Amino acid sequence: MTLTDEQRLTAAQRLITAALGPNARDDQRVVHEYGIGYADGGDNGRSDVWVTGAWNDRNGEKIAGRLSEALERIDVNVEWYDRVDTCSHCYRLFAIIPGYYGEKPSYIDLPDGDTLCVECALENIDGWDILDQYVNRSTNAINWLHSYDMDVLTERGWRDAFPDERDSVNGYHAGQDDKPSDLVARIDTNAVDYLFVITDTGQFDTRFRILVRDKTNDDESE
Repeated sequence: MTLTDEQRLTAAQRLITAALGPNARDDQRVVHEYGIGYADGGDNGRSDVWVTGAWNDRNGEKIAGRLSEALERIDVNVEWYDRVDTCSHCYRLFAIIPGYYGEKPSYIDLPDGDTLCVECALENIDGWDILDQYVNRSTNAINWLHSYDMDVLTERGWRDAFPDERDSVNGYHAGQDDKPSDLVARIDTNAVDYLFVITDTGQFDTRFRILVRDKTNDDESE
């Protein structure tokens, strides 16, 4: 019989309790969290049920290893707790360690300490003032937008400050010495607000662009 994700999660909770006791989730020496759903789609090809934890056996005990094997047998995804996090809004899981150079983050850290998956951030970008932490700040760039999501900025009045120029680049190689402050110096900050968008990240360099938006009378200086 094929289990639903809800049934699989219930079965996982029973295995955790049997292996570690009823207070296993509070203890967190092995299991940290469990739930259903991946904010970044996941790459497991199995169910959407996940359990995060520290899966290395300690002091000769094999509890963590045996539990992870038991969870995998019922098609539950075993994730290392320090490689993932959960969205503060939808509670789905996402990776916090990039899988390759240039991979865009699947999450946004907010000033209040919350962490949002990109999907929730885009759905609530105005209501939660998601962009405010980037406006007129040369040290905080948007690194989570893909090219196909850029309309979320253009729809709000943002445009490329220098559309005919190449991406700025800062890195380890000769000539890769562009600085955000140099771009800010080229615009009229009395007339426009600005924000930076990272367009690509390599092993040894980062590429970025500056966007601007006309100020309105009720705009506040940062």
